Amino acid sequence: MASRQELAERIFFELADMPPGAWPRELDRRCNGDAALKEEIRDLLDCHARAEGFLDNAELLAQSLGLGTIRPADEHELAPGTRVGEYTVQGVLGRGGMGTVYIAQQERPRRTVAVKIIRRSVSSQSLVRRFEHEADVLGRLHHPGIAQIYEAGAAVVEPGQPAQPYIAMELVNGPALNVYADEKDLDSRAKLELLAKVCDAVHHAHQRGVIHRDLKPGNILVDEVGQPKVLDFGVARAADADLRVTTLQTSVGQLIGTLPYMSPEQVLADPTEVDTRSDVYALGVVLYQLLTGRLPLDLKSRSIPEAARLIRDESPARLSSVNKVFRGDIETIVSKAMEKNKSRRYQSAADLAEDLRLHLSGRAINAKHDSAFYVLRKQLKRYRGFVAAAVVGLLSLTGFAIYAALQATRYESLAIKERLAREDAVVSQSKAETNRDLAKASAAEAAAKAKALDEQLFNSTIERARLEGLAGNLPRAEDLLWRSLLTNPKAQRARWALWELYSRDPVRWTVPGPNVHNECGDISEDGRLAVVGAEAGSIGIYNAATGAEVVSFKSHQYHVRRVSFVDRDRALITVASDGESARWDLSTKPPTEVWRLPCPDGKASYQAGDILRDGSRLWLITEAHKLWDIDGRSGAVRGSHVLAEGARYAGMASSQEAGLFALGDDQAGVS
Repeated sequence: MASRQELAERIFFELADMPPGAWPRELDRRCNGDAALKEEIRDLLDCHARAEGFLDNAELLAQSLGLGTIRPADEHELAPGTRVGEYTVQGVLGRGGMGTVYIAQQERPRRTVAVKIIRRSVSSQSLVRRFEHEADVLGRLHHPGIAQIYEAGAAVVEPGQPAQPYIAMELVNGPALNVYADEKDLDSRAKLELLAKVCDAVHHAHQRGVIHRDLKPGNILVDEVGQPKVLDFGVARAADADLRVTTLQTSVGQLIGTLPYMSPEQVLADPTEVDTRSDVYALGVVLYQLLTGRLPLDLKSRSIPEAARLIRDESPARLSSVNKVFRGDIETIVSKAMEKNKSRRYQSAADLAEDLRLHLSGRAINAKHDSAFYVLRKQLKRYRGFVAAAVVGLLSLTGFAIYAALQATRYESLAIKERLAREDAVVSQSKAETNRDLAKASAAEAAAKAKALDEQLFNSTIERARLEGLAGNLPRAEDLLWRSLLTNPKAQRARWALWELYSRDPVRWTVPGPNVHNECGDISEDGRLAVVGAEAGSIGIYNAATGAEVVSFKSHQYHVRRVSFVDRDRALITVASDGESARWDLSTKPPTEVWRLPCPDGKASYQAGDILRDGSRLWLITEAHKLWDIDGRSGAVRGSHVLAEGARYAGMASSQEAGLFALGDDQAGVS
């Protein structure tokens, strides 16, 4: 008997693949009144939802790679009783890529609805356009098989905050299509009737110029009366020209949809090839899964390119090979709906529904079995290289046989030798084939071992990164985990390890800095400001709490190599790579120059230096092997000291109280 922990994990993994809106109902059904088990699984699902959103956020990924900034999260769920227009929030139904869906009560007419509200933090115009697109798409569709939109608008949901867009739509109380079929223990006939209704709804959308592009059981719910409802038109694409490019997700080159249900033309990520027949293919996959309980192609543990190749080139197992009861019309219908070539597919969802109902009524269906010639032609096209080689080999063998026959009539002895040679060639070929089979077996074994070693190395890297994070070495842990995730984006271990790292040690903020290459920096004594020196003399001062830029200015012609707050953060002293130094008054914006001192050695460049916090002293080491003592308040040179030649000084530290300073060279020496 499974332990309580194993039971919780099994239920969690089953629910994680379902839409979030189905979680509350499935929790009640599967936990059988066990409140503690239900609470434990709910916590796992909440963590799963937050972790998925965290790692799939494009802005966060860009920040982790140094390509942009992260906006701090400012969202929270609306409390029950909150008013959104004429709707009163009752609870959370689910969370999506653009916002949160709530169960709400409408006053007039009085009914329970689903209200989808876009998040305030979604500042991207493309995502707002996608939300508006979904409202527009749903507004076109009026069919009992499609979740009906009631209203789309904007309302102030929190005092002092701007209005947020929302959509009020029909609330569908029911499980996903496949879950419903399992719960009701539907036979094949009932399943076919159910899918025919789905085809009717999809055809209605197609007639109004809308291609869903993400049809799957999780987006088809069945209500209390057995009516299937198609949901989630968030990635739908309008077929008419005015909505050709509506959102970032539907633009050229984007892979949209759920991979196992995508058609061959859809995985090419070319929107010009996607049309209503792509939805017909997805309906064929849904029907295959509904009848057999499994997907046509096993894409688990496959990379996206490999999965796309399988969808384009590999034929799924025929229905009759799974269950002989499906041999005949049902197998023909499913095969035609899932044709690789869309011109040979059902040309509309209505055609698919018609054949389903013809079969259910005992009449002849319109679809026909593929002819033997067509199957042969497909196989020859698929294996054209092997066929060409076989033809060439056959022609060569024929020519050789003719030559041998002609020679046999003239030289009997030569014919005997040639025959013996041919026999030797056969033996050699047999040995070569045996060796080739052995080589293939060895290669397969080596590949399996290499894959196992790769997995061990990958898991070892994850564990090493977790230990680095626990030891406080956050940069190293972060580097290892992000490299692992980018190498294998589907790796759940890397995702959870990153979530664990950032949950324990969150990054407060990140900014790109004043220029491409940042050279040095400092924090003010009171901890409120941070300064960064960069190439081409750029200086940037930032609010240490928020990362907001306070001021930026150009201090020198060359790269800034040393910068420090001085005189109780009222001034700034900078040193450039050419040895030039300067002091800046921070009481003005932009800061004003107090003094500027060119390199005391003329054209010699900067090696190392240090600045006292009170701003009274500045020391410089130049390429001329001299240590210069400079007054930090006036910029006057106080004196210099000649250093030993042959060493390149890479660092300096000083102490005002002790009157000492230390020099570090590139050979790890300290003076």
